[in-house]
Amino acid sequence: IANSRTRVPFEAAYARALDQLPPQGAILVWTSDHIGAFQRAGIPLRRTINETDYYQWKAALAHPAQSAAWVIAADHDAVAQAVATHPEGLKLIDIVCSSGQPCVKFYQSSVAGQSDRISPK
Repeated sequence: IANSRTRVPFEAAYARALDQLPPQGAILVWTSDHIGAFQRAGIPLRRTINETDYYQWKAALAHPAQSAAWVIAADHDAVAQAVATHPEGLKLIDIVCSSGQPCVKFYQSSVAGQSDRISPK
């Protein structure tokens, strides 16, 4: 109950931001902490490159802008570290913050094709 007081409003705001993304284009994101936002937004995980995609994940972290049309980084997660190390080709387009939760930053790649899709899992 204590965790849901901050998690539920944050995931609702996160989902609203996800709803603003075009319906195509791969998304590089750490999904473990706030998977509920993707469920609320109706975004299938097959559209994401996430920590469960072992080989694709490591390559994407090494080259975030080349790997996905959209990159979502939460404070201090692996994607945020990758963006800090390799910011080339990424443009910050949105930030979602909420009390008691990390901020998430949405980046658009100027390098990856916007219609790129990840193959179904």
